[in-house]
Amino acid sequence: MAIRRIVLGLGGLLALCWYAYGNPPVPSLADIISRADSFVNQPVELYVETTVERLQPDGFWLRQRGARIFVRGDAGKAAPGDYVTVTGVLLPDTTVALQAMYVGKGRRIKMAVSAVAVVLAFAVFLRGIRWTRHGWELKTDA
Repeated sequence: MAIRRIVLGLGGLLALCWYAYGNPPVPSLADIISRADSFVNQPVELYVETTVERLQPDGFWLRQRGARIFVRGDAGKAAPGDYVTVTGVLLPDTTVALQAMYVGKGRRIKMAVSAVAVVLAFAVFLRGIRWTRHGWELKTDA
């Protein structure tokens, strides 16, 4: 019975993660670009999987899940490939006037460490629990 609760709890957690990934609390870059007229002169925040694509003297290009937009302003310490959070105002020419930016240095390393932790947790799960024709069971043999 306890195994069933664990499996249901993990399934629920995965469902919540999937839902949150597909329904972020702010509009995505693709949404902003497709409905630009409703976002003009409004503050926008880009942070979910947003990376610097290319630097230019007067600004930089951002990419978020395939969509791209030009940001007018100083890229600071950002380099191509860096994950960033950008806050700005959408201009009528469908560019963003930069107000603030945070560069997430080391984000790829954090992602790798998290992936290793998930793999190790799964290995521990499989080491202590097995699937039989009756369902999940705790392994009693060590």
